[in-house]
Amino acid sequence: MGARRALDRLVRLGTGRGDSGQMMILFAAGMAAFLGLVGMSVDVGRIVYTKAELQKAADASVLAGAQDLPNAGPAATAAYTYVYTNVAAGSTWTTAISKQNVANDTITVTTSRALNHWFLKFVGLNSTTVTASAKAKLGFYNGGSGIVPWGLVANSSGTSAVSVNDNPCFNGFVGGVPTFKQNMSCTLKHGTGGHDKGDFGALQLDASGADAYREAISVGSTSYFKIGDYLASQTGNMVGPTKLGLNDRLALPKPVGCAGNAITDVLTTLYDGRVAIKKGCEDHPRIIVVPVIDQYSGSGSGANSLILTFAFMFVESSGTSGGNATVTGQFITIITEMPNSTYTGTLNASTAVRLTN
Repeated sequence: MGARRALDRLVRLGTGRGDSGQMMILFAAGMAAFLGLVGMSVDVGRIVYTKAELQKAADASVLAGAQDLPNAGPAATAAYTYVYTNVAAGSTWTTAISKQNVANDTITVTTSRALNHWFLKFVGLNSTTVTASAKAKLGFYNGGSGIVPWGLVANSSGTSAVSVNDNPCFNGFVGGVPTFKQNMSCTLKHGTGGHDKGDFGALQLDASGADAYREAISVGSTSYFKIGDYLASQTGNMVGPTKLGLNDRLALPKPVGCAGNAITDVLTTLYDGRVAIKKGCEDHPRIIVVPVIDQYSGSGSGANSLILTFAFMFVESSGTSGGNATVTGQFITIITEMPNSTYTGTLNASTAVRLTN
């Protein structure tokens, strides 16, 4: 009201005073327009800020809820809890669980807030309802590049020369897919000869030979592999290249978005005991993707190895022992999406959560 009185006074002073009076009138009109633009920019700025705040809360809440999919109840509760504690008073929200590929694989959160205007009301706009929506989808890892050239053999019949049952982290089959225990260290080993006591054998990925094998350990395969593909074995004693490749890999720098190389920097344990990769650490060199195969083709079967699924590990250490190259680490469940990967697999595969349209 004070600004308006000042403008009225300027107009009154300007009447009847010739050129100077006209200037006063023009100044008053310009000042009124200027104040109107300033006022409008303030209200528009509040709308933009509120939109960003609501969008951030919606994005975070769907990612929190999607970690529990396809269990709809816990997913909705997690999303509700997050958005309830992270949006300002006066906001409303809705949560919906839906299907894209499999039942209950998608969660959507919509948040909104009515914003009363300070200046736009003078042009007839009293308030605006600001709305933001986010959707996250649960994907099941089907394959990708960056695979290491080892095969964890999972054969419950006991006919395979190598059995993942020899590994203390093996947790049985669920829906025909092998699973692995969380929050415990275990050692994989690559041995010489017939691999009768090893957990994994050497596999051909991008090419045959020790150099290609070592390179695939160091940076992962450049080729893309998926569930259902067949792999040939790498012949010969690969203990030396295994150790050298691991040394190369563990010497690589951490990703910019990851705090460090320690397990607590890279992994987090969820409320239900599952172990997940922290956001920004998905391509950490200590994260390895290992094919789980039906048999080791070098065991005399004469057939290539079939990829049943993939296992994910955090590598804690490596070394050699008794003619074996060893890898000690923990199996993990993928929560954030891995680079250069697809998530069109089936239930019981490793999972990833990502924002989607």
